[in-house]
Order: sequence, then structure tokens, then C-alpha cells
Amino acid sequence: MKKVEKYISFVMLGVITLLSGCDKNKLQVPFTIPMDAKVKINYASAYSSNPSVQLKINGERVSSLIQYAYPFPGGGLNTQGGSQPDYLSIPAGSSTSLSISIPFKGKETDSIQLYSGTVTFPDAGYFSVHLSDTLTNTSLSLQKEDIAAPDSGYSKFRFVNLIPNEVAIDLYFNNVLMAANIPYKGASDYFKVAFPTASSWVIRKAGASSTSTALASYSNTVSNQRVMIVFARGYSGATDANRKPNVSLYYLR
Repeated sequence: MKKVEKYISFVMLGVITLLSGCDKNKLQVPFTIPMDAKVKINYASAYSSNPSVQLKINGERVSSLIQYAYPFPGGGLNTQGGSQPDYLSIPAGSSTSLSISIPFKGKETDSIQLYSGTVTFPDAGYFSVHLSDTLTNTSLSLQKEDIAAPDSGYSKFRFVNLIPNEVAIDLYFNNVLMAANIPYKGASDYFKVAFPTASSWVIRKAGASSTSTALASYSNTVSNQRVMIVFARGYSGATDANRKPNVSLYYLR
């Protein structure tokens, strides 16, 4: 009986040793959590009729009916939408389809597709997707954002030119040149301004005198420690309400 017990113990020890060795040599597969990019879609396509459109991501509708100019989701100043810095969560690292369409009345099916394309968000950062121009010229531009707040007493801004028929634009803040020679779909570096009680944003053709006629202007109160995008929109020379040049802002933070 003792010999049998010793034999069983010996066998069990061998099994434990074998299993232990297998565990040590086992391929370790790291556990990863899918990461999402935080995305704002700036719908800045200026049609004279200003149709109500829907945004779809990977074929799924993500918006209600919206109109130009709308930094979706969220909103801004001199835009459609509210005053909150909201974002869509979209998986990073894979190709994402994005479309704009006029739907059939009361439905989500597309009646007229105004734009369809793909974009890839490289990481789990914060991004702006700008949609500008119209019809077959509609195009997408992507920029990564820095939403870190500035010190108290300042707000942080970045300028984007979304006027298709202007080669480049200058941006002024309270008569001070803040961004120079920004091309269509181009973006300036971030800049800070002190927290004033009121402010005036003005856009001019690149290189034009600071006293020349502005393409457009917009006045507002700048809030403390906000992070915002200033963008030029519309068409140079247009005079109708929906296509004339404008200056707008939207919230990143």
C-alpha cells in the first residue's frame, strides 16, 4: 500500500512539474482595450438653399437633420448648435466612412448624397473633421487638436480657412494680426489671447492692409480658459445670406 501511495505521489509530482513548465513557456497574449478617437464634424458646406442634411458614419445615421454651419456634435458662436464641446466617439486606427445626404422626407434613407468619403483617426486623441465646398467639390480635411486649457486669464484659439475661392486669408483679433497667409483647408498654430470683455474677429485677403475692407467680421465676448477653433466660411464675393463670407467659432473645450 505504501509503495502504491509513493508511486501515486511520484506521478502527481511529475504532472505538476510538467504543467508548471508548460505555463512558463506559454505564449502571453496581451489584453488590449479598443481606443476611440474623440471627433467633431464641422459641416461647413455653403449652399444657397441651405438644405437640411444628415450625417452618417459607417452607414449609420449619427445626427438629426442639421444645416450649415454646424460643428457636430456641440456648437459654437455664429453657428448652428449649442455651446457645449461635445464629441463623437469613433474607433481609432481603422478606416471610417463618412457621408452627408439629404434624406427622403421623414426617413433616414438617402435622397441626394452630397458627399461620401473615408477617414482614419490615427490614435485616441481629439480631432476636427472639416467638410467644405459643395457638390462634386466637397472635400474633407482632418486636423488633430490640442484641448489643454491655457492659464487663467487667457483663452486659446486656432484659425482654419474654409473659404474655397480664397487662396489664403489673414485673421485679426482686435486689430492685431493673429494668423497670416492661411491657405484653403489650412490651419494656424494655436495662439492665446488675454481675457477681454469684448473682442472683434476680422478676416482679410492674405497680405491686405489692416485698414482694407474685410471679407467678414464677428464680435463676441471671449470666455476665460476656453479652447476654440475660429474658422472662415462661405465664398468670397457671394452676397446671399447662406454663402457670403463669415467668421465663426466652435468649442473644443
